[in-house]
Order: sequence, then C-alpha cells, then structure tokens
Amino acid sequence: TYATWWIRQSLQRAVQQHGRTIRIPLEVGEQLQRLEAATAELTSLFGRRPTDDEILEATGINRTQRLQLENLPSVTASLDQPASSDSTTTLGELVGSNDDSWIEGIERNMMHEQLKGALNQLTDLQRDVLNFRYGLNGGTPLSLQATAQKMDIGVRRVRRAEEEALEILREDPEVLSQHENA
Repeated sequence: TYATWWIRQSLQRAVQQHGRTIRIPLEVGEQLQRLEAATAELTSLFGRRPTDDEILEATGINRTQRLQLENLPSVTASLDQPASSDSTTTLGELVGSNDDSWIEGIERNMMHEQLKGALNQLTDLQRDVLNFRYGLNGGTPLSLQATAQKMDIGVRRVRRAEEEALEILREDPEVLSQHENA
C-alpha cells in the first residue's frame, strides 16, 4: 500500500542519514542503493556478475559517477588508532594540521627579502627615514618629529626624504609587481 511505501522510504532515509559515521547526501545514498540493487538483480538474472556497461545501462548512472560511488569510504577509522601494528604513532599524528603558520613564515621571509631589495635602491638617508617612520627593522613606527630627533635632522628633511623614497619605490616596476601579486 501507499503507507508501506512511505514507511519504507522513511526507514531508508533514516539509515542513510544515521547509518554511517560520515553522512553522505541523500541523492548519493539513493544512487548507491540503485547501483547495489541493479547489481544484485542483474547477478540473479544472468547467473554471473554483470559487466560495468550492463550496470551503467540498468541504472542510468554514467561511468564517472559510478567510480565516485565506488570510491566512497565504507569504513571509517579512528584518528586515535595506531598507524600500523608495530607503530605507536596514531593516524591523527599523521594527518596534516590546518596550521598555516609555517606558510605565513615563508611568505613573511620572502616579503622581507623583497623589501630589503627595494630599499637597496634608496640612499642611506632615505632608507633610515623609512626604517624609523614605518618600523621596518622590527621597531615601533616613529612620528616625523621623533624620527627627526633620532636622526638629528630637521622635520622638513625627514618629510622630504620620506616622500622621495616612496616616489622611487612607486616608480619601480619590480616593487609594483610584487605588491600587485601579494
């Protein structure tokens, strides 16, 4: 009856939703069921294991979908279990972390090298002014006044050296391309 069909469908959906450790989408579960049912039906009909083409024709699933369905993990493993029988290392220790700090460190080093290369185009005065004004050597950025006092020159000279240095860096195509790629 119609009620039986609804009960069967809700039971199948419950098994699909909660039967695996890792939930798969309903449509994928239904495709998997269709594939298994067609394989069983064709096996009983032919008295042998059906060929891939026969299964694909019976289910209407294309070859790539079938390969994806067959590659679904049917067994899940605990990350706390040993990686091998003679190892104390767990699977969780072998799985890569999402910690991207090492990538950030490499990027920071590359940017530091690019910055050093760009600053080498400047005069000593311009380089020192930028280092103090923007804290490029790891220090805290200083105001125009503090930079002038530290370098024992006038505020106007600091401002002019900073403007000249920034203009040189803006005109350098290598610096611009590095900035655009970042």
